[in-house]
Amino acid sequence: MAATKEEYTIKVDQLQEGMFIRLDNHWYKHPFLLNSFKIKDKKHIRTIRESGINEVVYVLQKSDRAPLPPPAESSASSGQTASNREKQDTPQKQEEQWDQKKTRIEELKRIKGEIDKCADKYSQNVNKVSNLMNNVFAGQQEGIENAREVVDEMVEIFLSDSSTVMHLMDSTEVDKDLTYHFLNVSVLSLMIGESAGLEQEDMQTLGLGSLFHDLGKMKIEKKHWRKPKHLMNKQEIQLVQQHPKYGVEILKKAGIDNDNILNIVKQHHEAMNGIGYPQGLKEENISRLSKITTLANIYDNLCNYYDPDKSLPPFFALSLIYKKYTDLVDMNLFSLLVKRLGVYPPGSLVELTNGKLGMVMAVNSHSPLDPLIIVHEPEIPKRDAAIIDMSELPDLDIQRCLSSTELSREAFRYLSPRTRISYYMDNTGDKD
Repeated sequence: MAATKEEYTIKVDQLQEGMFIRLDNHWYKHPFLLNSFKIKDKKHIRTIRESGINEVVYVLQKSDRAPLPPPAESSASSGQTASNREKQDTPQKQEEQWDQKKTRIEELKRIKGEIDKCADKYSQNVNKVSNLMNNVFAGQQEGIENAREVVDEMVEIFLSDSSTVMHLMDSTEVDKDLTYHFLNVSVLSLMIGESAGLEQEDMQTLGLGSLFHDLGKMKIEKKHWRKPKHLMNKQEIQLVQQHPKYGVEILKKAGIDNDNILNIVKQHHEAMNGIGYPQGLKEENISRLSKITTLANIYDNLCNYYDPDKSLPPFFALSLIYKKYTDLVDMNLFSLLVKRLGVYPPGSLVELTNGKLGMVMAVNSHSPLDPLIIVHEPEIPKRDAAIIDMSELPDLDIQRCLSSTELSREAFRYLSPRTRISYYMDNTGDKD
């Protein structure tokens, strides 16, 4: 990365505390986790010098202090003497820093391994849901039993004594877009339900109802329900608005007689102010589990619009709900959604305070404001890309959220923003 007018190259001897620097082309030479950071103390300067780095890029706007004057050539010997004094008893500290970096790299490998395991489990459940929905649609009891197994497993994770981590999944099979939606709405609904303090029985009911919420669409040709509403004619709108009714009929035929499950399917398009369908119910007449599913359904539809070019990044989807949907959804439940996903949910593209770009990969229920972020670091091969835990870097923050159009071509290829935002959960550690 070339230095700009606000960034220029200086000698290591000009460094002092409070300066923000960038170590271009040196990631494998120094023990620091990131290439860009603010110098905290003389130990940082000493470590940079001992790594064999002679020049760094000084970032004016992010620095608290200016560089020292360039050392005079004639004072080289005295400077060397000072440098030698600084190096006293530092090899051990230098080795400790390298060990810390190696430990952190191993931790990153562990995190990536956990994400891969979660992705494998997600892929398995996508296939299970696809098959069981076909069975339920055909009126087979086996499909209901398989759905209970999938939901029970998810409920167990959310209600376990471990903190739940929401991971960003890679969903690429176009012919399974409805299946992704079924599963995503169920995962999001259970996340909100757990935050709302639901007991196990209600969680299981919520999981099944939200998983089946759009089952009725399987009775309607895709060309109709995939069409944007403003392009539909009156007959198409009426047809698509029948899908909650169709879903209830299909479930009853397959053996579901639980009114709470059926109400979720029937009411997931009702609105708090009464302008929803099919019954135009108002807030007091809509079940709480239906309100949860409605919110999860709206969020997923905003993130995964039928036209991918019109899909919203997660951050902007939350912002739109807050601004435009206050009369349609339960805003108390919305606050739980934001609390659990964080202000920057998985899938959000962000700029960090050190100028680096990244994508949120996972959010821990204990610390939603400190997500796991994959960082665009051109010097590191994409396969080894660093995933940083923001909770371990108190001096680093998310500065703003980005749209994919703001990424350079190189950053876009490196971060590979998802065209479909899908989540799945894993658990780790004990809850507080």
